[in-house]
Amino acid sequence: MTFDQLPPRAQFAMNAAREAGLLARRIQHDTAAKRMDKDDRSPVTVADFAGQAVVAKLLRDAEPDAVLVAEEGAAGLRESGDEKMVASIAGAASAICGTEKADEILGWIDVGQADPADAFWTLDPIDGTKGYFRNEQYAVALAYLEGGEIQIG
Repeated sequence: MTFDQLPPRAQFAMNAAREAGLLARRIQHDTAAKRMDKDDRSPVTVADFAGQAVVAKLLRDAEPDAVLVAEEGAAGLRESGDEKMVASIAGAASAICGTEKADEILGWIDVGQADPADAFWTLDPIDGTKGYFRNEQYAVALAYLEGGEIQIG
């Protein structure tokens, strides 16, 4: 089966994961040190936020009513007042999201704060953040679930 023969959702998943992965790789050396710690003390990077914004934007363009349940939220960014990190995220995601406006990019990140439904997409924009820091193994984890079963991943 060729790419063109895949169902549209499978094509979307491959394209979105590729775009987020390429973005993460492009910014890895420039921004890997730009991170913050979440409430649970786990690290989150510019690439996590920018990748989530990109996938959310691409998903809204492809399937406007789709539900996205993702790992990151923009509330901590808004509360931190870390304008440099927000600017880095907006700059990284701007080409694909079509805007450099921080509020809009933060809004794309928050698209992923939905509750699971019968059918939904789930995303971990950088699965393996510590590997990402070390230039080792990490992945963009994106899946589509329907009726509790993974359909695409």
